[in-house]
Amino acid sequence: NPKKAIGYACDICTGMAIAHHQGIVHRDLKPANILINDDGLLKIVDFGVAAAAKSGDTQLTKTGYVIGSPKYMAPEQILGKQVDERADIYSLGVILYEMLCG
Repeated sequence: NPKKAIGYACDICTGMAIAHHQGIVHRDLKPANILINDDGLLKIVDFGVAAAAKSGDTQLTKTGYVIGSPKYMAPEQILGKQVDERADIYSLGVILYEMLCG
């Protein structure tokens, strides 16, 4: 349902805007980390690999290991480069594409 998908995307955007405003980059935004209850309330979970955007810890956990789920990662994240809020926006775009196109 496109209308429902757009509503969910708006809810995700709102939640991520709050995180980004606080300087937090999720780095692993994917469907498995978005929960929706029976009332349609959406929650973004698993900020376990999140990082403060200004901390400098927005790249790797240790040498050679990229943080995140490759299918939803921005190209710069896959390449192991430093990421910021735009990587989360890219991930949201992939999620929205999947919701609308399957």
